[in-house]
Amino acid sequence: MRMGFICIMITGVLFFVMTSVCYALIVVPDDISTIQAALNTALSGETVYVKPGVYKEFLTMYISKEYHLVGEDRDTTIIDGNLTGIPLQINTNKNVTVESLTLQNSSADGILATLPSQFEICNCLVTNNNDNGISINHLNYNIQYCEITHNKSKGIYSLEWSSGEIQDSYIGYNVCAIALDNFNWADIHNNIIEYNSPGSCSVLYTLNSFDINVYNNIIRYNNSDYAGIIYVSGSGATFTNNFFYRNSSKGSLGNIVGMTYVINNTIIENTCTLGGGGIVVYCGEIINNIIAFNSNYGIFFDSSAHEVQNNNIFGNIPAEIHDLTKDYDDIDEFNREHGAIGNISCDTMFISSGDYHITETSCVVDKGTSYLAPATDLEGDSRPFGAGYDIGADEFIKTFVPVDEPTIIAVLFIFLGYIVQRLLLTNEGRYENDKRGSNNC
Repeated sequence: MRMGFICIMITGVLFFVMTSVCYALIVVPDDISTIQAALNTALSGETVYVKPGVYKEFLTMYISKEYHLVGEDRDTTIIDGNLTGIPLQINTNKNVTVESLTLQNSSADGILATLPSQFEICNCLVTNNNDNGISINHLNYNIQYCEITHNKSKGIYSLEWSSGEIQDSYIGYNVCAIALDNFNWADIHNNIIEYNSPGSCSVLYTLNSFDINVYNNIIRYNNSDYAGIIYVSGSGATFTNNFFYRNSSKGSLGNIVGMTYVINNTIIENTCTLGGGGIVVYCGEIINNIIAFNSNYGIFFDSSAHEVQNNNIFGNIPAEIHDLTKDYDDIDEFNREHGAIGNISCDTMFISSGDYHITETSCVVDKGTSYLAPATDLEGDSRPFGAGYDIGADEFIKTFVPVDEPTIIAVLFIFLGYIVQRLLLTNEGRYENDKRGSNNC
């Protein structure tokens, strides 16, 4: 066992006192041959560090102590359930951290976690499990920098009385991406959620949950046979600064259903058999969105309690908006009859098909409202830039280049190239360490 010592020493004429506090790093297989034995041996708060290899173990964390489990390299440090067991089960009332591992081939869930006061999982690949990728119940969690793919049910399943954050992760090729059941709170942001396929739930599904905040995500190429791509049952749900495009729902309601606030999103080229191809609203506020080229309406209202302002609603079929019993193709008519303000209908003119960033000449530049607008856009650029807020998830930022000083610019680029080259040479030996993921976690 490898020990690092922090020692405090006090000396005098008549006495000598030395105390030491030891923090252990247990290395598998160097110090202990199996991960489970190392977990059992580690004191509370000590780290079990696992070297690359395929470990066919069914790990359990059940003792009342803090666990820290870290792999050396995510892609080559693999916990394999061999389709006969669960790679990792957590049932302790203390904090748990799991980093830089692959967890795969479970007979059920890749990770099953209950009761930890705080569960952190970072830079892990959770894939090819026979049920959910990650199941969590009655705990606080933080899932970040992970890839959660090719699981036969949900990518992430959060059960009763849980709260947490899902961020900076890739969630794809599952049946359902994220499901939050019964009294959940969650921030879901800066993720790519794509290619999740037909199943018995929506791609993002919540039931009886509250304060669900979905922002700064790219949500694309998903399919659902259920009530929608995103279905929220609860209160206080917000959907902000997302690219939401080319999704398809065969369910009875629509693609984005039940959000209380839908603000500064780009919602493009989605299809739906029934309900709304863009947004379905029972009651809520729809502000500063680009809603274009969706089938089965851009906005489908199922209630008269709503506020719609400063959106660009264009090219949706069979009409732009359906409100109760009336279709609207004329946005000015909708504005007059509903007391709505600032809604427009124009071809946004994106950079290209599939790239939904706006350009300087886009008709949505400076056409948004400051009301409830976020301080930054999808990529963290400050809002507003210029005379006003832009409509959609992207804020156009103009780069100023002094074209009358070409020599200075050329010299500057040469200098910057030299600096970048030196940095690359300096950091050449650090790349392998970066692959552990601990620099992000």
